[in-house]
Amino acid sequence: MSAQVFLSATLSRRDNPISVVEELVASQHGLENLHLAFNQDTGADYIDKTLQPVLSWLQYPALKSASNGLYLSRIIQALVEPPTSKFWNALYENVKYETVSEQSMQCFAWLLLRLLTQSPKVRPSDMMIAKDTLLRRVLADSSDPTTCDLGQRIRRVCDERESEKAPRSFQAQHDNDFYDFREISTIPTIQELLTDDMSRLLRSVEFYDETSVPKRRRKYFESQYRLYRQDFLEEVKEAYHKAPSAEENQPDASTMTYKVELAGLSCEDASKKHGQHPWALKLKCLGGLTELQDLNHEERQKYIAEETDFILDQSLAVLHADGKPIAIVKVVREAALLANSIICIQIPNRKSTQEELFSMFNASTLEIVLLGVAGFAHEPVLNRLQKPTELPFEEELLHKGVHNRPRDSATLENQGIEKIVQKLGSKSDFDLQEALGLREAVTLDPSQTASLIAGLKQRVGLVQGPPGTGKSFIGALAAKAVHYHTDEKILVICHTNQALDQFIQDIIKIGVDRSEIVRLGSQERTDPANHSMLLSKLQSAGNRHHNSDTMKFVRRSETDASTEAEDLKDLYLGLTQLGQMRDHLNGMAMQGDGKYSLAFDISLETDGITRVNDRHYLIRRWVEGNDPGLFPEKKKYSAVWDLPSSRRKELVDEWKSKSKISNEKLSAFLEKAKRHDELLTQARSAKGQLDEQIIRSKRIIACTTSGAAKYGQVQSEAPGVIIVEEAGQVLESHIVTALNPLAKQLIMIGDHKQLRPFINYKLSVEKGDGYDLNRSMFERLILQGYTHQVLAQQHRMRPEISNLVRHLTYPTLIDAPKTQGRPDLLGHSSNVIFVDHEHREDRVDLDKRKVNERASKRNTFEAQMALKTVKYLLQQNYDSSSIVVLTPYLGQLKRLQEVFEEEVEAVLSNSDVTNLEKNGLIKHKSEVNPFERWKSLNNARTTAAHGDKSSSAKIHSTTSEQLGADTIDGLNHSKLPVVESEAIKRGAPKAKQRRRKRPKIQISTIDNYQGQESDIVVASLTRSNPEGEIGFLSGPERLNVLLSRARDALIMIGDSSTFKNARQGKEFWTQLFQLLEDGKHMYQGLPVKCQNHPQNTSILQTPEDFDEKCPEGGCLEPCDQLLGCGIHQCASMCHHVHDHSGIVCHVVMEKVCDRGKHLQRYECHESHEKSGLSCGLCEEEDEAEEVTKEDEAEEVAKEDRRNAEFHELMRDQGARH
Repeated sequence: MSAQVFLSATLSRRDNPISVVEELVASQHGLENLHLAFNQDTGADYIDKTLQPVLSWLQYPALKSASNGLYLSRIIQALVEPPTSKFWNALYENVKYETVSEQSMQCFAWLLLRLLTQSPKVRPSDMMIAKDTLLRRVLADSSDPTTCDLGQRIRRVCDERESEKAPRSFQAQHDNDFYDFREISTIPTIQELLTDDMSRLLRSVEFYDETSVPKRRRKYFESQYRLYRQDFLEEVKEAYHKAPSAEENQPDASTMTYKVELAGLSCEDASKKHGQHPWALKLKCLGGLTELQDLNHEERQKYIAEETDFILDQSLAVLHADGKPIAIVKVVREAALLANSIICIQIPNRKSTQEELFSMFNASTLEIVLLGVAGFAHEPVLNRLQKPTELPFEEELLHKGVHNRPRDSATLENQGIEKIVQKLGSKSDFDLQEALGLREAVTLDPSQTASLIAGLKQRVGLVQGPPGTGKSFIGALAAKAVHYHTDEKILVICHTNQALDQFIQDIIKIGVDRSEIVRLGSQERTDPANHSMLLSKLQSAGNRHHNSDTMKFVRRSETDASTEAEDLKDLYLGLTQLGQMRDHLNGMAMQGDGKYSLAFDISLETDGITRVNDRHYLIRRWVEGNDPGLFPEKKKYSAVWDLPSSRRKELVDEWKSKSKISNEKLSAFLEKAKRHDELLTQARSAKGQLDEQIIRSKRIIACTTSGAAKYGQVQSEAPGVIIVEEAGQVLESHIVTALNPLAKQLIMIGDHKQLRPFINYKLSVEKGDGYDLNRSMFERLILQGYTHQVLAQQHRMRPEISNLVRHLTYPTLIDAPKTQGRPDLLGHSSNVIFVDHEHREDRVDLDKRKVNERASKRNTFEAQMALKTVKYLLQQNYDSSSIVVLTPYLGQLKRLQEVFEEEVEAVLSNSDVTNLEKNGLIKHKSEVNPFERWKSLNNARTTAAHGDKSSSAKIHSTTSEQLGADTIDGLNHSKLPVVESEAIKRGAPKAKQRRRKRPKIQISTIDNYQGQESDIVVASLTRSNPEGEIGFLSGPERLNVLLSRARDALIMIGDSSTFKNARQGKEFWTQLFQLLEDGKHMYQGLPVKCQNHPQNTSILQTPEDFDEKCPEGGCLEPCDQLLGCGIHQCASMCHHVHDHSGIVCHVVMEKVCDRGKHLQRYECHESHEKSGLSCGLCEEEDEAEEVTKEDEAEEVAKEDRRNAEFHELMRDQGARH
């Protein structure tokens, strides 16, 4: 087939480029024919007329994402390989000297940019082309704007590459230290793990010092990479240093150590459920896995299936050979193998794989240290930072002095967006309903208007939303406007799944149909309300099918991979100690001593069939002291098989000492392994076509920030608008890796005055060393003076609460009308309360190497006071779901859970449970009660709290003697027989019978409660010490979050003197206490007042005070409320139940029966049952008398029958005579 015919046939189906490319890649000679067609002629006319249409066609946007970019990369590789490719060099020369058309020049620029950016390694020849001065000028002077833009991008990438050369003064600190950060292995090495030195880091804004723009850009990426990787490295180090020895393992601990031995190779899931996977080594735990030791096989399988955190897939481990760490590996979680105590591992660092395998196979003993550290958040972001990339919005992100003049977004060119911006700016009461196609009228306040304008108009828009101001609503409106008026794809990202799911719901509520949204991520971490939008759900529900050629390609790749896997397993056997010994024995045979080699050789039978598949079968049996087994004919080598076990052991030791694995065998094994994994990658990428089709069909892509880096399809789809929700909590590196070179607009919505992202303290702003890793891009830009808008009206907190955050943090914050006039907190003297005390925090002796400060601080007194306060609130009829208990410290969170356990059910967030387990405060998550975000107590109204109210308002029985019941109607009937009702016989209901389900109360760390709210917040500050140590409470952000979570009431328990005398941060704490004192909110205990008897008040200073002064939630006076009978008063101690109409009256009533013979006794609530009924004893007497009469009548009848029978007998006898 001629080149022209081949290319014409290819282009004839240009309307379906993905299908054509699939066929080219999948067919046996497709890429080869494409290469030949492009290299047939190098003339300008052939390039313009024949090749240029194909190159233009290859720029179809969907091809960039097809098979995660694999298809396009393979096609480009076919076009330009080898570096001496006639086509590529001819195209370069023709563009350089302007002998081809503008279209061909644009195609060349596109192709060159792809070569510079699609791989970390760039061919030197391509770099030389990109640096060609004449070529740069030609591209810059092109009349085609696209070509000019591509030329500028080529220059930027090339200049950045040039800035990466290491100076002569550079000296590596360890084996993974490189001047070019893109050469660093993301997974740490053993040398890094063992060194105490801090890695080579750049301070957060050091890039500003560079005057060269390319060097500034490179240093920016480098600083983001090195700092974030150091955070990852510190986590790995911390886990490794606290790992126990194999003898010290504790069940369900986060780190474990096991003695292991090599047990084979795994290339597919043993259960056959998940198919093939990259090659992995199998390690047999010699003593078994600790958690599975007491379980049978079925129980093991169930445990592994249910406990998904047990040995996490892709978590890190350290492998020890002969007592020394040799490699950091990744765990492959194969459930079927885990049930047999076999752990699979992969070696991620390809540079050192051969050396590490060499140590592994030659070791006498092996150990694996399971770290429980998974790089799910770190790895995708770090890997993206290392890829050659351009930086959109560079002017805003990397340059000072332009922040007060933000550039307009390209989306503003859309007439619909422009009209909305104009209307919002000119009309204060502009209704957005018609302009955005909303379901109801929406009019914004001035600060909301300014914020939405900034979000729609600016290329980089920043909106700060203080607590309760509804910042997510502005983000949803911006998304709706872009979706309604433009064709741009929108990427919505948040740091947490919880925040993401809530924002998706906000977007749907504003009027975007859920069919327009795809949600990336796992089902387990997604709110059920968003399950229908999950990519995995859309896969199963969709009708899309793979192209037949694609499936052929997939099947062929998988078949080839299976063949490679079998060869790989055979090569593996040669690397084992038995294999090494066989090689040694074969060498002995070549030197004349062949008895051992012959004795252990498994030859083919005459029919060509072997009896076993294990070629080490005989030598293994011999080493284990057994006979030849299935090969009895081998006994003829008696000099070998008759040796005693002791002699066999001596020979094995001798052979081991002389047997070493060869580098040649290792190289052959690794080459085969590489080919195997490449085939699987090809197959998986091709299978990913369905994902790409789904994502491509949606207008809004929603994922976490790490998901944006993980899913290559996000970058390939190149969303034009990126919206970041809770931007103050997102690391800068996470936003950078979510951007794409073609992005037109970045909208960030957050609040930098709340909690920063959680990272290692050594790298934090608070540490003060200038690394500032936890300073978000949002905060950095605002601190540098970038123009931003602030939402002014809060809708959450009652004025007494908002007054605190207004004076401390947000001076311009105003209260919405709906925050006014709310009911006061029942049973309390104030709606804002600080319970001041001087009870010292607990002295806890914990290993500081294994437990951080957050986990070590606890205060039992405050935990007990918090419990009593919560119980008192429940006694005031508050629903348990309206209360949350907060604390800054994990240690106090655990103490709260322990104290609460007996009387209420403490419920924790999954994040808190994970942190408790990670810090060794619990051994397993089953020790506490976690709940998913979508089962939030704010929405799950339970009856538990009502049950508590019923029991606290229970009515005690009152005896008849107390009411003078011996005298009824003025007559003394004390000697009359008594009839008791069934209720009295049963007695009063026992407490156990009345007890209902314990109320559920959410307890949480402050950090994990940011973004949430509750009607009532009870907070335990924990710290109380004479040294004024308050740890991370010295920063204002955590206090700001704490103060702003409550809607209606805030109760804080703490030692003010500790905070007023703090070594750091006492200024704003002192300011807070002054505000509390001015508002008369400071107390030496909990100020309570009886809701039924308001004149009765108390200050409850200790947990015991609650039982002494208000045991039932009221005061010590009698209740005296009329019960449901309308006759008797409640005789219980005062309690907070307003409506007694439904309470059963157990007062004992007495009444003489109608005949005046008996005394009837019953409970008051039975009165209606007794009315009009006769006396039970009278009825019994009447029944007895009737029975007596019946018995007498029966006796008379019997006597009459006997007499009759006698007379009849006498007549019969007389007749005979």
